[in-house]
Amino acid sequence: MLEQMEALFLLKLALLRNRLRRGQFLPGLFAALTVISSALGSAVMFAIFFVIGLKMAASRPLDFVLLLSDVVVLFYILFIIIGFLVELQVSEIIDFRKMLYLPISLRMVFLMNMGISLITPSSAFMVSAVAGFVLGSSFPLGAAMLAGLLFLPAFLWMIGAWLYFARSWVA
Repeated sequence: MLEQMEALFLLKLALLRNRLRRGQFLPGLFAALTVISSALGSAVMFAIFFVIGLKMAASRPLDFVLLLSDVVVLFYILFIIIGFLVELQVSEIIDFRKMLYLPISLRMVFLMNMGISLITPSSAFMVSAVAGFVLGSSFPLGAAMLAGLLFLPAFLWMIGAWLYFARSWVA
Protein backbone atom coordinates (compact mmCIF):
# COMPACT_ATOMS: atom_id res chain seq x y z
CA MET A 1 0.00 0.00 0.00
CA LEU A 2 2.87 2.39 0.76
CA GLU A 3 4.45 1.62 -2.60
CA GLN A 4 1.23 2.63 -4.35
CA MET A 5 1.02 5.84 -2.35
CA GLU A 6 4.64 6.61 -3.18
CA ALA A 7 3.95 5.97 -6.89
CA LEU A 8 0.95 8.32 -6.84
CA PHE A 9 3.00 10.98 -5.05
CA LEU A 10 5.79 10.66 -7.63
CA LEU A 11 3.21 10.82 -10.42
CA LYS A 12 1.80 14.02 -8.99
CA LEU A 13 5.31 15.50 -8.74
CA ALA A 14 6.06 14.53 -12.34
CA LEU A 15 2.82 16.10 -13.56
CA LEU A 16 3.61 19.25 -11.60
CA ARG A 17 7.13 19.36 -13.06
CA ASN A 18 5.74 18.98 -16.59
CA ARG A 19 3.23 21.73 -15.91
CA LEU A 20 6.06 24.05 -14.86
CA ARG A 21 8.14 23.16 -17.94
CA ARG A 22 5.25 23.97 -20.30
CA GLY A 23 5.39 27.60 -19.30
CA GLN A 24 3.11 27.64 -16.32
CA PHE A 25 5.81 29.03 -14.08
CA LEU A 26 3.63 31.47 -12.19
CA PRO A 27 1.36 28.85 -10.56
CA GLY A 28 4.44 26.90 -9.43
CA LEU A 29 6.00 30.03 -7.99
CA PHE A 30 2.76 30.83 -6.21
CA ALA A 31 2.60 27.30 -4.77
CA ALA A 32 6.19 27.54 -3.52
CA LEU A 33 5.52 30.92 -1.93
CA THR A 34 2.39 29.52 -0.30
CA VAL A 35 4.34 26.65 1.25
CA ILE A 36 7.10 28.94 2.51
CA SER A 37 4.73 31.56 3.90
CA SER A 38 2.59 28.86 5.48
CA ALA A 39 5.61 27.37 7.26
CA LEU A 40 6.78 30.76 8.50
CA GLY A 41 3.26 31.77 9.47
CA SER A 42 2.80 28.54 11.40
CA ALA A 43 5.97 29.16 13.38
CA VAL A 44 4.84 32.72 14.15
CA MET A 45 1.36 31.49 15.15
CA PHE A 46 2.89 28.90 17.46
CA ALA A 47 5.05 31.54 19.15
CA ILE A 48 2.21 34.06 19.50
CA PHE A 49 -0.26 31.57 20.94
CA PHE A 50 2.39 30.05 23.21
CA VAL A 51 2.98 33.50 24.74
CA ILE A 52 -0.78 34.13 24.95
CA GLY A 53 -1.26 30.81 26.73
CA LEU A 54 1.70 31.39 29.02
CA LYS A 55 0.92 34.98 30.01
CA MET A 56 -2.82 35.42 29.72
CA ALA A 57 -4.24 32.04 30.66
CA ALA A 58 -3.04 32.29 34.26
CA SER A 59 -4.37 35.78 34.90
CA ARG A 60 -7.71 35.42 33.09
CA PRO A 61 -10.73 33.30 33.99
CA LEU A 62 -11.35 30.06 32.16
CA ASP A 63 -14.08 31.80 30.15
CA PHE A 64 -11.26 33.66 28.38
CA VAL A 65 -9.57 30.37 27.48
CA LEU A 66 -12.86 29.08 26.07
CA LEU A 67 -13.49 32.30 24.14
CA LEU A 68 -10.00 32.26 22.65
CA SER A 69 -10.44 28.62 21.62
CA ASP A 70 -13.76 29.45 19.98
CA VAL A 71 -12.20 32.34 18.05
CA VAL A 72 -9.41 30.10 16.74
CA VAL A 73 -11.93 27.45 15.66
CA LEU A 74 -14.15 30.08 14.03
CA PHE A 75 -11.28 31.48 11.98
CA TYR A 76 -10.18 27.97 11.01
CA ILE A 77 -13.65 27.07 9.75
CA LEU A 78 -13.88 30.40 7.92
CA PHE A 79 -10.58 29.78 6.12
CA ILE A 80 -11.54 26.17 5.37
CA ILE A 81 -14.78 27.34 3.75
CA ILE A 82 -12.91 29.98 1.72
CA GLY A 83 -10.43 27.32 0.62
CA PHE A 84 -13.28 25.01 -0.33
CA LEU A 85 -14.92 27.69 -2.46
CA VAL A 86 -11.62 28.48 -4.16
CA GLU A 87 -11.04 24.78 -4.75
CA LEU A 88 -14.30 24.57 -6.68
CA GLN A 89 -12.78 26.89 -9.28
CA VAL A 90 -9.52 24.96 -9.72
CA SER A 91 -9.11 21.64 -11.47
CA GLU A 92 -6.96 18.97 -9.85
CA ILE A 93 -3.89 17.47 -11.49
CA ILE A 94 -5.04 13.92 -10.65
CA ASP A 95 -8.79 13.45 -10.74
CA PHE A 96 -10.54 11.08 -8.33
CA ARG A 97 -12.31 9.28 -11.17
CA LYS A 98 -9.01 8.69 -12.95
CA MET A 99 -7.51 7.25 -9.76
CA LEU A 100 -10.19 4.57 -9.68
CA TYR A 101 -8.81 3.13 -12.93
CA LEU A 102 -5.45 2.50 -11.25
CA PRO A 103 -4.83 -0.83 -9.51
CA ILE A 104 -5.33 0.54 -6.01
CA SER A 105 -8.03 -0.20 -3.52
CA LEU A 106 -10.96 2.09 -2.98
CA ARG A 107 -10.04 2.34 0.70
CA MET A 108 -6.59 3.68 -0.18
CA VAL A 109 -8.05 6.22 -2.61
CA PHE A 110 -10.45 7.38 0.10
CA LEU A 111 -7.74 7.63 2.76
CA MET A 112 -5.36 9.42 0.43
CA ASN A 113 -7.98 11.97 -0.63
CA MET A 114 -9.04 12.43 2.97
CA GLY A 115 -5.45 12.94 4.09
CA ILE A 116 -4.71 15.35 1.27
CA SER A 117 -7.79 17.39 2.13
CA LEU A 118 -6.39 17.89 5.64
CA ILE A 119 -3.05 19.25 4.41
CA THR A 120 -3.83 22.92 3.85
CA PRO A 121 -2.21 26.18 4.98
CA SER A 122 -5.18 26.88 7.25
CA SER A 123 -4.70 23.48 8.92
CA ALA A 124 -1.03 24.28 9.47
CA PHE A 125 -2.03 27.56 11.13
CA MET A 126 -4.69 25.83 13.21
CA VAL A 127 -2.42 23.05 14.43
CA SER A 128 0.40 25.44 15.30
CA ALA A 129 -1.90 27.92 17.05
CA VAL A 130 -3.67 25.28 19.12
CA ALA A 131 -0.46 23.44 19.96
CA GLY A 132 1.21 26.70 21.02
CA PHE A 133 -1.76 27.73 23.13
CA VAL A 134 -2.13 24.33 24.78
CA LEU A 135 1.57 24.02 25.53
CA GLY A 136 1.77 27.61 26.76
CA SER A 137 -1.29 27.35 28.98
CA SER A 138 -0.23 23.99 30.40
CA PHE A 139 2.45 25.71 32.48
CA PRO A 140 0.14 28.00 34.49
CA LEU A 141 -3.02 25.86 34.34
CA GLY A 142 -1.48 22.42 34.76
CA ALA A 143 -0.88 19.31 32.71
CA ALA A 144 -4.62 18.71 32.24
CA MET A 145 -4.50 21.27 29.42
CA LEU A 146 -2.35 18.85 27.43
CA ALA A 147 -5.49 16.79 26.80
CA GLY A 148 -6.35 19.45 24.23
CA LEU A 149 -3.63 18.02 22.01
CA LEU A 150 -5.57 14.76 21.87
CA PHE A 151 -8.72 16.51 20.68
CA LEU A 152 -6.95 18.38 17.88
CA PRO A 153 -6.55 15.42 15.47
CA ALA A 154 -10.15 14.38 16.12
CA PHE A 155 -11.36 17.89 15.33
CA LEU A 156 -9.27 18.07 12.14
CA TRP A 157 -10.54 14.64 11.03
CA MET A 158 -14.14 15.72 11.70
CA ILE A 159 -13.76 18.87 9.59
CA GLY A 160 -11.96 16.85 6.91
CA ALA A 161 -14.84 14.36 6.79
CA TRP A 162 -17.32 17.20 6.40
CA LEU A 163 -15.24 18.68 3.56
CA TYR A 164 -14.92 15.30 1.90
CA PHE A 165 -18.70 14.91 2.02
CA ALA A 166 -19.22 18.45 0.67
CA ARG A 167 -16.77 17.83 -2.20
CA SER A 168 -18.55 14.62 -3.21
CA TRP A 169 -21.93 16.30 -2.95
CA VAL A 170 -20.89 19.25 -5.12
CA ALA A 171 -19.12 17.07 -7.67
